[in-house]
Amino acid sequence: MIYSRHLLVAAFTSAVLIPIATSSIAVAQPQTSDRTERAKYYYTEGRKHYDLGNFQKAIDNFRQAFEERSEPEFLFNIAQSYRQLEDCKNALFFYKRFLSAKADAAKADPKKATTETVKKEVEGHIKVLEDCVKNQETIRNRPPDGTEPPDGIGTGGTGGTGGTGGTGTGGTGGTGGTGTGDGRVADGTDGTGDGEDGEDGEDGEDGEDDGIVETTGQPKLLAAHANFGAAKVGAGSLEVPIQVALALTAGYPIVLNEKLVIDAGVGFGFTPVPWSAGSVDGSASMTNLFANVGGTYGVAPKISVRGDFGAGLLFLGGLAMGNPFTVGGAPTTGALSMPLVRFGLSGEYAFTKNLAANLTPIAFSFSPAKDGMKDEISSLTRLEFSVGLGYRM
Repeated sequence: MIYSRHLLVAAFTSAVLIPIATSSIAVAQPQTSDRTERAKYYYTEGRKHYDLGNFQKAIDNFRQAFEERSEPEFLFNIAQSYRQLEDCKNALFFYKRFLSAKADAAKADPKKATTETVKKEVEGHIKVLEDCVKNQETIRNRPPDGTEPPDGIGTGGTGGTGGTGGTGTGGTGGTGGTGTGDGRVADGTDGTGDGEDGEDGEDGEDGEDDGIVETTGQPKLLAAHANFGAAKVGAGSLEVPIQVALALTAGYPIVLNEKLVIDAGVGFGFTPVPWSAGSVDGSASMTNLFANVGGTYGVAPKISVRGDFGAGLLFLGGLAMGNPFTVGGAPTTGALSMPLVRFGLSGEYAFTKNLAANLTPIAFSFSPAKDGMKDEISSLTRLEFSVGLGYRM
């Protein structure tokens, strides 16, 4: 009876737990027989896991997508994922396969040829990864290739590379067996071996084929934005009509994770300020120079939100005799300088990995008035609305 109960428990475990475990490991299956739709499904899943940093799951889905449709872009995405895993040997294999597959596709359709930008970037990855693989081989093959026993334990046999010989006992142990593991990076079609740290390069250019898009990357050297729009200047009771506004920022990007990039750099802003005091007309200018810190956060593929904060100086120039800013309309020999703080909020849409359009619904700057300005002007402010372009590399 007890034996029968054990059989029933074992049967129940096999029938219930094994399918659950299996389903958690397998890649989800799309509910369609159309191979293109299945490829798009696996690509979407792969891209989702890539963006979340689950690179091995991304590889599994990109492989499934390639089995449904042999598009070279899937090989590129597999290579990207292996590079993120620092698996130099596999990343090298799939980058080479990507270039080869694109060359074959271009023979049938020249429009499918690899762009020079993408080709140059991939070749750069290949060079770095070849050096990485050589370094791994050098490290792996450095003697000794066996193990070292602690005091009181016999000397084991010498294992193969990556394997270990058996351990003797009592100080005179027997000869250990030959190790079978090689500890190497897995080959180009299977495995997940550990790779040496390889240099990160820029991801490939966004490509498109039947709605299937390549994985994009983060900026490494520069994040710059140029905006043009309108500004409302505030100067006490002085009425200033809405004016044009120009703003430029540029900084060095620091990638914190897959979605968030911080850049630190400098900024510049300019707004003309026409004025009229009785029979006297003139035009002043507000020029901003400031240190700037910006943060860009990806909320969806190609869409990001951005915040900027700056601190520096405002220069108010062009104050001729009779101007409405200084006490008694006294002219100045140069521009008046005042402390400045500025913040802005914007949204971005990426056309390519290098170029994006941005919309800034609000950017606000504030400067306390300088001594010698009229009492009713306690501060100078500028409220901006603008559109522009962002460039990153």
